[in-house]
Amino acid sequence: DPVFYIIVNQEILMELSSEIERYIDDVYRDNGYCTDIYTCDDCTQEEVRNTLIDGYDNSGLVGAILIGEIPIDWVNPPNGNPDQSQVYPSFPSSFRYQMFDYDLIDNDYQSGDWNEDPDIDYSVYETTPLNIFIGWLRTGLCGTSPTSDEECLDWSLAGYSNHIDALRNYFN
Repeated sequence: DPVFYIIVNQEILMELSSEIERYIDDVYRDNGYCTDIYTCDDCTQEEVRNTLIDGYDNSGLVGAILIGEIPIDWVNPPNGNPDQSQVYPSFPSSFRYQMFDYDLIDNDYQSGDWNEDPDIDYSVYETTPLNIFIGWLRTGLCGTSPTSDEECLDWSLAGYSNHIDALRNYFN
């Protein structure tokens, strides 16, 4: 059977255990995927990626959902269009968790500088098949950019008392 991973913060798993169990049942019923749960508290991007690669190589992993504040790459794209006149803001990217044949697709092969390096070959993402699919339910806590912890969601304005309630609403 195909395998699906849930990678989640321990706090969220404890608070939403019944909702996540129901989600696991839904994933199996709707897609036939067996689901494994991995907790990620203070884990690194490399640990998450290695877990996914191991699952793909050894267990038939087809996809995963990241729930909560799981570490993920932020891309600072170069000027956005061919004439370099438009700049796009930073955004999170799961490509590193989906493409196992490449690690930081970087023309100068300097591992770890993906966020700042103008030499990255972004076109590879348009032509390289993904190994697995990734979903990400980020709770929108502080840190809406890779360098800022100042932009925090006001949960009461969003209609929730906290990030757990927002996730509970998603699963319900």
